[in-house]
Amino acid sequence: MQVLYLLSAVLPHLTILSLIFQGGKLNFAQVSTSVACCNNDITSIRDDQVVIAELEGDWHRFADELGELSDRDRDSTKRMTVAYCNSLLENLKDRFPEPEVVSAFIIFDPSYCPEKRKEREIRILIDRLFGDLLDVP
Repeated sequence: MQVLYLLSAVLPHLTILSLIFQGGKLNFAQVSTSVACCNNDITSIRDDQVVIAELEGDWHRFADELGELSDRDRDSTKRMTVAYCNSLLENLKDRFPEPEVVSAFIIFDPSYCPEKRKEREIRILIDRLFGDLLDVP
């Protein structure tokens, strides 16, 4: 049952991030902030122990069948939440090691205009894609 509470806390945030990439038209400007937001949300779930708080708040509904929520159950839920959230955060870091590089591709969107910001994105792409070539003495 604890797994259901964990998934119900985490999945909405992962769904939002996933939908950004499935919308049919990817808005590159959203990538970096969306990944950062998802990371922050998952970190909050882990650090604030949201799952155990929700489980404790709802436990009265299950107490007749399952008995009281034991310290062992609480500890198990806390460990599971930390391990799962850490795994998710590591996975996001592996999948999006440089989200600002993906966001920089917005310069190829004709509807994107701000010249000052374009220079920043161009610099990010040049550094990332051609940095080794430019560092040759």
